[in-house]
Order: sequence, then structure tokens, then C-alpha cells
Amino acid sequence: MQDQLRTNRQILFDLASRYLEGLAGRFARLAYLANLRNPTSGIYAHGDLGLVYPAEALSAALSNCHEEILESFLELPLVEQQGEFLQYLDACGQEIPEDMAERRRLFESWLPPQSPKYLKDLFLANLQALSEIVPGRPSKARSGK
Repeated sequence: MQDQLRTNRQILFDLASRYLEGLAGRFARLAYLANLRNPTSGIYAHGDLGLVYPAEALSAALSNCHEEILESFLELPLVEQQGEFLQYLDACGQEIPEDMAERRRLFESWLPPQSPKYLKDLFLANLQALSEIVPGRPSKARSGK
């Protein structure tokens, strides 16, 4: 048990210090962690950290971190969520899909699958609202197309 805790702490330390700290904001960290998850299997993997840590321990630590970052993002006031969301969109050139089904799939892809439904619902509702008011990114719903 002590070895598992030590390994988990070391994974999180390495992840944070080498990969997450350099990212601008919680939303960028959320998206980064989402990209480490295989959408079919749900297993998280990291090329560099996978060379050092057992796959099962790494996946569990990344999964837990993903959920904690989601919770941390949702604790921000909505105006700060908007700022981080915009910063992420601008930094990576991500466009918000006009099609509502595509938009929902994109938003859901950033969610940790094990998160409680109420957190998922809140995240999706917030991003939907933010995507409607994002300057310079009109949606069909707002523009009447």
C-alpha cells in the first residue's frame, strides 16, 4: 500500500512539474489530460511517463488528476472559466463547431468519464453558454443561421 501511494505521488509530481505547469490554465490542463485517454478503452497513457511507471498505476493517477482538474476548473467563477476557455481556443486554434451534436461531442471529449453526472452536466452547460457568448465566434444559434 505504501509503495502504491509513493508511486502515485511520484507520478503526479512528474506530471505536474514536467507537463502541466507549462500549460496556461486549468482548461488547457483538462484538455491535455483528456488527450491522454484512449476514447475506446478509457485507459490513460503517457509516452514518457509510461517508460517509468506501470501502465495501470499511471492510468489511475492520470484519471484521478483529470477529474480533480475538472472540479478545480468548475470552482472558478464563470468569467474566469470564459477567460481560460478563450485562452485555450486561441492557443490551439480550436474552433467551436457550428453543429450542436459536433459541439457536444467535442465538449464531452474533454470530460473525465468517471466524473459524477452533475459535474458533467454543469461543465457541458457552462461551455454551451460560453460558446454562445464568445466574441468573434458566432454560433448558428446566436447568429440565426
